[in-house]
Amino acid sequence: MRTDSSPFFRKAVIPWYDRNPAIAVMVVVLDAVAVFAAWGIRVAYGESGWAGHVWVPMLLLALCLVAMFTAIRRWVARRPSDPLR
Repeated sequence: MRTDSSPFFRKAVIPWYDRNPAIAVMVVVLDAVAVFAAWGIRVAYGESGWAGHVWVPMLLLALCLVAMFTAIRRWVARRPSDPLR
């Protein structure tokens, strides 16, 4: 008797952007962007004419931190189950 060759029982294909090396590179890049945003906040508060525009680097920093923590949480949540993934 033949085995079932249905594609539903095959291993799922993982997209390239959801692999550990891609997530690690993303976290490193987001860390650099967070440092850039923090530097922008410091410069905006230092210059009297730019104090009203400090919301731009603050928004950049907030979005960067949300993306970074989401990526780290996703990476850590699946790490024990499949370390080579």
